[in-house]
Amino acid sequence: MEPPSSPPSEEALSLGSIFGDPTAKVEVAERPRTSVSREDLAEIDKILANLIEINGLNDVWLTPGELIRVRVFGKVSTIETVPAIKLADFEEWIKRVHPSAYEYNFDASYLLPLSERNVRFRVNVFHSLNGWRACLRLINDKVPPYGKLGL
Repeated sequence: MEPPSSPPSEEALSLGSIFGDPTAKVEVAERPRTSVSREDLAEIDKILANLIEINGLNDVWLTPGELIRVRVFGKVSTIETVPAIKLADFEEWIKRVHPSAYEYNFDASYLLPLSERNVRFRVNVFHSLNGWRACLRLINDKVPPYGKLGL
């Protein structure tokens, strides 16, 4: 296979052109924007919707029967104003995050559908000696300015 004489334009770039078949095209579907109000969210999603308003939120730890813990600007804190998560709510949430992996440890990407914006988390759900646990990392939807990176 000979290399192309010039790089393809952005519009013409496809998986096929990368692998040598210029007729093969790959369609990329846009994820539809959701319009769920905060009142219509499931219990854990309502909690997450409120937690994302915390400036500097990085991580959230969820454990049924325990208070929620968060990492904000590198400091771990317990959220004492929110009651402990019920096991039934946690299990229902796991089934929505990854329906086929309910009985297993798993990593997933989770989209919290809010009407004002979509918020993404990287999720790790696992069993420990004390039962289910979940760690969520907030994925920023905006790149922060260089000065705010603290480099």
